[in-house]
Amino acid sequence: MIHHEEHRLRLANNDYLKKIYEKFKGDKQVSEKISWLTTLLSFYPDMIKEIIRLNLLDYIISICDRSIDPGIRANAVLALSLLTYHEAMF
Repeated sequence: MIHHEEHRLRLANNDYLKKIYEKFKGDKQVSEKISWLTTLLSFYPDMIKEIIRLNLLDYIISICDRSIDPGIRANAVLALSLLTYHEAMF
């Protein structure tokens, strides 16, 4: 669903993404999937406002910590890298 623009915008506009992050952000069982979702969102320019609105940059930085599983950390590094291509983040 994330790859289709209409679905992405619907997820953002209906606060579905906000609900996902509020519910699962600290859940260790789904944290790799949440980190991957964050990476996917970082790839799309139309999601930058949503990333800023949800304050996901702080979340991304927090999962770069050395104590976090390497797979999750790798997603965070990729998300940060993708965000550097978007002028709105600066």
